[in-house]
Amino acid sequence: MMRDGNRGRPWDLAVRLTLLGAVTACGGGTSLAGDVGPGDGLESPDAGDDAGPDDDATTDGDDDTAACTTDEQCDDGLRCNGFERCVGGTCVAGPAPDCGDGVDCTEDDCSETPPYCTRVPHDDRCPPGWACTLDGCVGACLDDGDCDDGDDCNGRESCVAGLCVPGRPPDCDDGVPCTVDACFDGTCRSLPDHGRCPPGEWCDPELGCVPAPSCTSSDDCDDGDDCNGREACLAGICVPGTPIDCDDGDDCNGLEWCLDGTCRPGRPLDCDDGDDCNGRETCLAGACVPGTPLDCDDGLFCNGAETCLAGACRPGSDPCDDGLDCNEDSCDEATDHCRHVPLDRDGDGFGDADCGGDDCDDDRDWVHPGAPESCAGGVDEDCDGRTDCDDETCRDLPECCEAVPEICDGLDQDCDTVPDDDLTCFYLDDVVIRPYEGPVCALDFYSYDDPRPDSAWLAPDLAQPDTLVVLAHVGAGPTCAGRATVIAVADAADGSGGSARFEWTSDPIEVSPIVVSDDPDDCRHNDRLDAGRCDWDWTATTTDGVALGSYAGDFCLYVRARTPIGLTAIRVLDAAGPPIARDFETVFAVCRRTRPAVP
Repeated sequence: MMRDGNRGRPWDLAVRLTLLGAVTACGGGTSLAGDVGPGDGLESPDAGDDAGPDDDATTDGDDDTAACTTDEQCDDGLRCNGFERCVGGTCVAGPAPDCGDGVDCTEDDCSETPPYCTRVPHDDRCPPGWACTLDGCVGACLDDGDCDDGDDCNGRESCVAGLCVPGRPPDCDDGVPCTVDACFDGTCRSLPDHGRCPPGEWCDPELGCVPAPSCTSSDDCDDGDDCNGREACLAGICVPGTPIDCDDGDDCNGLEWCLDGTCRPGRPLDCDDGDDCNGRETCLAGACVPGTPLDCDDGLFCNGAETCLAGACRPGSDPCDDGLDCNEDSCDEATDHCRHVPLDRDGDGFGDADCGGDDCDDDRDWVHPGAPESCAGGVDEDCDGRTDCDDETCRDLPECCEAVPEICDGLDQDCDTVPDDDLTCFYLDDVVIRPYEGPVCALDFYSYDDPRPDSAWLAPDLAQPDTLVVLAHVGAGPTCAGRATVIAVADAADGSGGSARFEWTSDPIEVSPIVVSDDPDDCRHNDRLDAGRCDWDWTATTTDGVALGSYAGDFCLYVRARTPIGLTAIRVLDAAGPPIARDFETVFAVCRRTRPAVP
């Protein structure tokens, strides 16, 4: 920790300014001491790197397209997901809060509980020998004077790369076993301890244990050191005295010692770690006891999370500032909740998309979701991500059309605005379908002249349980090449049986040969009107069906199935795709039309 200047030697101003300039130049924005914030000229690369989960707009829950009428209906209660909004009746996600503190060496993250934004210092992100604080990287010292603890007996401390390095304690060992060697007031002292010698011997500070000198009185035995006791003359031989005991039994005030016959106080145990933020440490029963950390929290959410730094409480930052200029940020102290509302700068009713709104260009009021696409100029007016001819609403315009040969699909491929022109196509009502073709005439293919349960064997099989299947068939035999027949088969030999009425009319009026699969008497036909009706009644082991046609040219056959028993569905087969459903009691048309080419 950096020492106070009035405890060490006076700082040399020129040296300090030179060192400060060198550290600033080499550290690339690393602070030596004090707060780091706007105006310090320091870059803050970690403000974006560890600002929180996903800086882009997030998805708040499994259903992010839920219907809504108010913003509150979209709020998932998670602060770190951002503020959800209701836009156009749909919930949209908001941007995640920015927890970046602008300090390179801290790892910042978002939390759902106070203090909401967490900041963890990492010393390894600072230059070697420096430490990370919430204000940035700091050095423990600027010069050796900042490190001097005033005790030369533990060595001379020095400042290395901004960090105090302890000195090497002096070696006070004099090599004499019977002396007590120690450093006192920065000076090595060697005191004789006669008790370390065998009986009858005496400790000489230079020679070690020697025979105890003879004496006639105790004055002859005084070695000049009262700390090891008063020597006495006993039977003509000097004997050591009892050393003075200076220990007061309290390790908290240090180890007391005797010098020049006087007890000297010890150095109290230093429990202060130099950080008042974690409380004042004290010594109790010879051991350091931690203090009570300084509580800086004022209990208010909207003024941010207060922190303690360098022994003092520091105010928190705005917890609701997401750093986006296109958002209006607000704080609700009652609910501890932030709101971020995208600004609508152009006043078109849609907020800026960069802040979670829908407007892809919030500077032009004629650009927003639902706006008419101009199909020119390269501007995405309706904000669907496509411009001009790439936009779905523009693709039918002549200037956007790329001509290719026309096919039967109900669309215009040759850019003349008319679909399927110069083609003969089959339709179910107005939907293009593809007929089944060949390889022989329809009546021969389905074996209608030879009634049998497996007569419908075209893949996909016409024999669908509980289903009336309808399809168009174009023959390929010598007597029917190009002629169309409409086939209808009711139910299948599934063990159920059933009944239904099948009615039809034809346009143009053309005699339609009728062949019924199992009972021709079921059907009646009016040749003049080219209309007819079949009253089907089939058993559990048979099907009923009718073939209508064949038609040499264009036609429309209008059919209706009524009063079904044992049938639950009508399916019109399309050789190019899945079957198409139709309803009982409703007329539908199966047609072949030829549309002339557009000049």
